[in-house]
Amino acid sequence: MRFLCCAFLCCTFLLCSAFVAMSQAETPPALRLPAIVSAGEAVAVSSSGTGSATFYLIGPGSVAKRQFQAGDTIQISSEEIATAGNYQVMACNGEDCSTTNFYVTPNRGAELVFLVHPSRVPVGRVDAISAVTVVMDGFHNLALQPESVTFRAIAGAIPKETVVSSPPRMTRNGIAWTRLNSGAKDGAVVIDASLGQLSERRVVQQLAAEPCKLHASAEHKGDRVVLQTEPVRDCRGNSVPDGTIVTFTKLDKLGRSTVDAPIKKGVARTDMGFAGPATISVASGVVAGNEIYLGGSR
Repeated sequence: MRFLCCAFLCCTFLLCSAFVAMSQAETPPALRLPAIVSAGEAVAVSSSGTGSATFYLIGPGSVAKRQFQAGDTIQISSEEIATAGNYQVMACNGEDCSTTNFYVTPNRGAELVFLVHPSRVPVGRVDAISAVTVVMDGFHNLALQPESVTFRAIAGAIPKETVVSSPPRMTRNGIAWTRLNSGAKDGAVVIDASLGQLSERRVVQQLAAEPCKLHASAEHKGDRVVLQTEPVRDCRGNSVPDGTIVTFTKLDKLGRSTVDAPIKKGVARTDMGFAGPATISVASGVVAGNEIYLGGSR
């Protein structure tokens, strides 16, 4: 009887000890935080459970690990979630882990990446200038929230500048674009893209269009003919750029001969041999000028 009582007391003691140990065991931690946050915003993660645990942050831009006491609040710094995308947080107590996912969205636009094409364009062309802007947030994420971008072409000296604006363009997936007409005057034109207080500028050089009313004269000097154009301009009066080729063609008893002369300081000059009556024509690109008859009537 005494033996049975001792056995009963021992079992009771062991059961009580096991219950106390179980009650004092560390419980797996659990994490709570918003499902969606903005890039660069610090986040407080609340936890539950008991005992020490390990916190893991896994994302497209960073991986972090640190120890914490279950039940405490874990701070995720703005630098740790600056990159937009899917993130995963884990809290582990030994082999027991809990996992939670959240998404970091891009912030509002804070930077413009601006591209303009081409860098040189003839005057008076419709939709000749292509302008594209990419809107980024302050952490170099593509700003996906639609925002209004205004494009402008600014030409001339301030205050006598000429401004041509496009209707505001809404970004789509962070990108806005437009086409602008080139102006009527040669020279530099500034292409501007603005979003609120943000602004970026690029410079496009406007060049004269095709020559217009091309005219040349000839001077007979012995066995040579000196040929020279009048100042070469387009139909809007802009000087055609130096280096533009003007072709002089001579037709006489020896046949046809041509000379390509570049424009220098607004005019093209050359000389050709003279062997009797000849017809000389001048052209530049698809534009033909006058004909000159030498050595008698046609």
